[in-house]
Amino acid sequence: MRTSLTLLCGGALALSITAANAADLPMKAPAIVPPPIPVYNWTGFYMGINAGYGWAEIDDAVTPLPQPGFGFPGFSVSSEPDGFIGGVQIGYNWQTGNFVWGLEADFQGSTLDETSVLRLGAPAPIGSNSRVTTELDWFGTIRGRLGVTFMPELLAYVTGGFAYGDVTVSSRTTFTPAAPFTYVGSGSSTETGWTVGGGLEYGFGNWSAKIEYLYVSLSAPSHVALPLAANPPFRIRHSVGDLDLNIVRVGLNYRF
Repeated sequence: MRTSLTLLCGGALALSITAANAADLPMKAPAIVPPPIPVYNWTGFYMGINAGYGWAEIDDAVTPLPQPGFGFPGFSVSSEPDGFIGGVQIGYNWQTGNFVWGLEADFQGSTLDETSVLRLGAPAPIGSNSRVTTELDWFGTIRGRLGVTFMPELLAYVTGGFAYGDVTVSSRTTFTPAAPFTYVGSGSSTETGWTVGGGLEYGFGNWSAKIEYLYVSLSAPSHVALPLAANPPFRIRHSVGDLDLNIVRVGLNYRF
């Protein structure tokens, strides 16, 4: 009995010593799990600015009126206006997986203008010429966008839709040497058309930067040029073709 009691007391003492020593051991720090890396998402509303360069081509078919009474077969003048553009854009994107689609509208100011001078040949008198000036003061587009992300922050896209702009075409045709043989006229209006293009856009934080190409085709106003003098009583009709515009621009967007 005494032996059992002694063994029991010894065991209890050893257990208490072991527990005390364990309490003095340093505690192992909990494992630190790094937070998940956020994945860039293109969904949401954005607005921004852009700037770039544009160049265009437009044809003007010139026909003296009445025809054939004037005895001149007509001719054509081609203009290639170019200049800088700049403006603002606003849009919204939706993203599903690697695909991004959305709507974007932009409005641009433009310095595109060009004056072309065509020296007229026979049967026009020597020195006769036709001077045609084409201007694009402003334009805008409303487009859909469809793209794919090659990495979360890099978006490649195509875009296309409706275009509109203020196009002015003016002319001055002179049959030398008599001053009454000078005809002047102009046409200016807000014209409509279409646009298509594509680009690359890179996102960083709430911002994104893009480079973009657009092809814009706008109708252009035709007009009739009247003589500066009442005699001879002829007119000249300018039948203007479409204004075909190429644009390369960069842009910066803020995403809300």
